Amino acid sequence: MKTGIIGLGRVGLPLALVLCDKGHDVTGIEINQDTIDSIQSKKMPFHESKCQELLNNTNLSVSNDMSIVKNFDVIIITVGTPFLPHIEMDLNYLKNAIESFIEFLSKNTLIILRSTVAPNTTMFVKNLIQKHTGFVVGEDVFLSFCPERLAEGFAVDELLSLPQIIGVEDDTSYRLSEKVFGFVECIRTNYISAELIKLFTNIFRYIQFSIPNYFMYIADKYDANVFEIIKLINYNYPRGGVKKPGFVAGTCLRKDFAPISMNEFGVDLGMLSWKINEYTPLFLIKTIKKYTQITNKNILVCGYSFKKDTDDIRDSLSEKFIRLVKNEVPNQISIYDPYIDGYNVLPNDVKNYDIVFITTNHTQFTNEFFKALLLKDDSYIVDVWNTCKLDRLIFRGGNLK
Repeated sequence: MKTGIIGLGRVGLPLALVLCDKGHDVTGIEINQDTIDSIQSKKMPFHESKCQELLNNTNLSVSNDMSIVKNFDVIIITVGTPFLPHIEMDLNYLKNAIESFIEFLSKNTLIILRSTVAPNTTMFVKNLIQKHTGFVVGEDVFLSFCPERLAEGFAVDELLSLPQIIGVEDDTSYRLSEKVFGFVECIRTNYISAELIKLFTNIFRYIQFSIPNYFMYIADKYDANVFEIIKLINYNYPRGGVKKPGFVAGTCLRKDFAPISMNEFGVDLGMLSWKINEYTPLFLIKTIKKYTQITNKNILVCGYSFKKDTDDIRDSLSEKFIRLVKNEVPNQISIYDPYIDGYNVLPNDVKNYDIVFITTNHTQFTNEFFKALLLKDDSYIVDVWNTCKLDRLIFRGGNLK
């Protein structure tokens, strides 16, 4: 099948590479010239496990010419749907993508919507296609919503193993979509259920991860150790499973409650979780102030990406945390993240830092790593992720083992 994928970001490019590997004739359509140049030079534009090997060994075509969609049997849309400031999803990228190719749409083409969208967006896309082409969806052209539910950093493995939800309103759209994703188990449902499956998957995780942060704030109020409490809750208890605290954000979890919350008048679970998770950066600053004043301290922030072992900084709470610290500290704040260009070199004078904040739980950030930095014994380390496994939110450099 000749397949075009519109948008070669962290959703579209891994999918394009996997489909190429499975024998599809794939062309990626991308407006970012840097991304095109990177792919054509066989270099991944971002870090994603196993993708570089696929890129080296597959023949993925890339273009910025939308008119070539007339040659495709399948068009898969994977453009971004960002979060606007007023608890609202931004569908402009999606609308622009459809409006830019709709005049070139050929009869019998299957359109697969894969971007995260609000409920009823697939029906909106159906009406948009029918209005501008005269084609009848389900007879002349075909449409499905096939959400991605991948964990960043594991996209290839999960593309090859997770069941694929296919939301359709007619049999042919399902049959054609199943042919695209036939290398995994496919499950049929309707448009609205497929849209909600994607949203509920991420909302559930966002709420789930807000709970240990909520517990951390309460434990601090009573001067109790949240790590010990969570460990004992879970120890040999069949109804345990409480997660650990941390910075909860990122381009998926932090925004996907918006399509639900924007339609609610009152405060819902998504909004409450948002408030809890967004408070974590300020909580760390307030907590360290119980131990030391920070105004004239040398501060090192370890972690800039929003997620462990990735180079993705979109919607990272580390950025918010750094802004908050800069509001109080006149000194230069140093940042280290092994995955982010410009921040991937440790400062030469790292042993002179007074406070180290661990804001991303990268695998590299272990007890041994920080001990090797030769931090001052009286320096403070703030370890909200418990990466050093000392079961303490704040401890001295001399406590590293």
